[in-house]
Amino acid sequence: MPSAIVFEMYTETKAAARFKSMEDKAQIEAIFNFLYGHKEDLLTSTDKKRPALEGVIEGIEESFPYFDLNKHQNRQVLGSMTRFIMGHLGKYPVRSKGLKRGSYIKTALYYE
Repeated sequence: MPSAIVFEMYTETKAAARFKSMEDKAQIEAIFNFLYGHKEDLLTSTDKKRPALEGVIEGIEESFPYFDLNKHQNRQVLGSMTRFIMGHLGKYPVRSKGLKRGSYIKTALYYE
């Protein structure tokens, strides 16, 4: 399914309310498209019993340096997008685990 359609589905969820007050919605969509475009990396991390974000967090930090992950709201938006994509792929959150990669996010959800 094209990422634009999946993003549209995400924007209709309660979780998406977290970004509706944010100024740059195009930035949010670009990050969502990045995550969705790297869904194999999310799944690979999960297959290794690691948090899904661990497979893409360095790419997020490098590709979107203006998306300040020091801000709690931005970390929450990133987590809600990841959770939505993983659910779309048939995976469900199990528990939070520490990340071995990345500079700003210390824990993220592991999925099965």
